[in-house]
Amino acid sequence: MVSTQKVLLIEDNPGDAALVQIYLGDTEFQGCEVIHKESLEAGLAVAREEENLLAILLDLKLPDSSGLPTLEKIVDAAPNSNIIVLTGTSDRELGLTAVRLGAQDYLVKGSFDASVLSKTLRFSIERNRVLKRLEETQVLAKIGSWEYDLDHERLTASREFFRIFKLPFRNVVAINELQSSAPFLFDFFQQIHGQTAVTGESITELDLELADGEKVHLYARCTASRSDDGGQVYLGMVQDVSERFKAQQEILRNQRRYKEIFSQSHDAIFIATFEGRLIDLNAATEKLLHSSREVLLSSAQPFHDCFN
Repeated sequence: MVSTQKVLLIEDNPGDAALVQIYLGDTEFQGCEVIHKESLEAGLAVAREEENLLAILLDLKLPDSSGLPTLEKIVDAAPNSNIIVLTGTSDRELGLTAVRLGAQDYLVKGSFDASVLSKTLRFSIERNRVLKRLEETQVLAKIGSWEYDLDHERLTASREFFRIFKLPFRNVVAINELQSSAPFLFDFFQQIHGQTAVTGESITELDLELADGEKVHLYARCTASRSDDGGQVYLGMVQDVSERFKAQQEILRNQRRYKEIFSQSHDAIFIATFEGRLIDLNAATEKLLHSSREVLLSSAQPFHDCFN
């Protein structure tokens, strides 16, 4: 039994709020403290103050807010919280959309009991833990992910995605807004999504200059897919590989320097195995041994015998 956790219930209908609390009392979460608020403003204050809420049960139709903006405000105030949306009987589509926008799950009022509520809470808690671990992994690997809904021209992305592009996190972004607010990101999507539209999948590396002038080298992969409601979406991941790219460029520069020194040196330079088989040599070595590169490299005779 969970006895030290708190559940925030944001619901303005007294009957619905009482029923939820009764159901909670019939589950393994009966020991939780239920903090009940009847408006979004009051709920936001609690969400910002309480850091370890087990769950937030959120009605999307409140006196001071209605619809998806209600969820967006809660997500912004408590981005790592386990949010379960409560919808009316005719709002199933709204519930599915809410899950895509940051809620862990949704429940339709009048269509669940204590058992369903308990199962939903357990699954949402575990899903939230998995997502947190995924986000931590993304931060370590510098990998961000995004989903672009073509029908609604709406973008949702992970926090690491926004960190990579040095932009403030937003739960939902209208893609056309980026043309003025972040043109470099708009151009990024134009290129990646354009390639994906033609081939169904795109894999590319590209250089990008961020708003502050910093230049980054990115690896991006995007695939065309379908959402739960059948709409077309692009699913993508992007990784900041700037450090790896810089290291590779430095290796290439060193290789070029080595080749210049190797080929232009007036001293004989060669590479051979312990057994004396030549692997590489420069022109000065050919001159010293009075033989061509092809003959020396193909010779079965140990190289050191040339000096005997």
